[in-house]
Amino acid sequence: MDRRVWYVLKILLKSNETYTMASQIQEMLSVEYDIHCDIKTIYADINKINGFMEEMFGISSYIQVKRKRGYFIEKGILPDAQLRFIYDAIYSSGALSKEEGEELFKKITALSPKSQIDRLHIEKMNSQNKPLFIKMNVILQAINEQKTIIFEYVRYTIDQNGKVLAVKSENGNYEKDVSGHTYFVSPYEVMMHSGHYYLLAYNDIRQEQLSIYRIDRMDLVRTTKMKFVDIREMWDMKQLERQAINMFFSNEVIDLKFLFDKEIFRSVVDQFSDQLIVKSDVSGKYVGEVKEVTLSDGLIGWIMMLGSRITILEPSSLKTKVIQRLKESLAHYH
Repeated sequence: MDRRVWYVLKILLKSNETYTMASQIQEMLSVEYDIHCDIKTIYADINKINGFMEEMFGISSYIQVKRKRGYFIEKGILPDAQLRFIYDAIYSSGALSKEEGEELFKKITALSPKSQIDRLHIEKMNSQNKPLFIKMNVILQAINEQKTIIFEYVRYTIDQNGKVLAVKSENGNYEKDVSGHTYFVSPYEVMMHSGHYYLLAYNDIRQEQLSIYRIDRMDLVRTTKMKFVDIREMWDMKQLERQAINMFFSNEVIDLKFLFDKEIFRSVVDQFSDQLIVKSDVSGKYVGEVKEVTLSDGLIGWIMMLGSRITILEPSSLKTKVIQRLKESLAHYH
């Protein structure tokens, strides 16, 4: 697609008018881009664009025409629902900064007309100061090239006035930093859960298990020339990813069995997906079974949220934890 054809498309994408005549496109090419051509060239360029879009994306008549009114683009390569979903996913992500979110959405909507963006009622994104993509690029490259990385890790605490403060963790293992602020790891996998990215890595302090770090809390991430330790063959990495169902990563894995009301079937499926096996119970409820579930605070919190509509049958260790949590909650109201 040569420069003039791209400018024809750009004019139609950015137009504030419902329809744009070929003569208007001709004039704008001359005024805005110092490109001079006849009307037949405009027609040919539009045919080229439509041919490209049909070949590339299977969209017929991407640029449409209404007799005596002009040309218009009703939607881009994505329909309204898909585009809105992508925007909401970017907008709601706590990991992206305002600049990163806007840059990503701008690229995604490069072939979407202004009219489509307007009718989706898309607003500017909230400002956050978390350069996630810079960190991700460093980490992904390090994983690909099997290089170690060092970084500082942010944790949160509360001061004497009750204000939440971000502080540097002092549990780092990098021997050249006596302050304990710096971590030194061999990165293995990047995972996503609930809008946040996590790094699964080897830290020599915990030689018999893997460590997990939330990437948006990692600062000053950079690669090193120190030795990369690869013990992935000792682990089922896909299983570890499944077990890391939330930020409360745990090494305790259980086979879960529970009784639940039919009304919460969708919530149960959302939680366990195709890992879930369901059987009917004589009481009219369902019995759910899930193998190799991580026993975590997140799992217990999900059970607590469902209240009387779910009953843990196995294992007894989880039943004990749920009972203890219920007693602690009840004690607050005595």
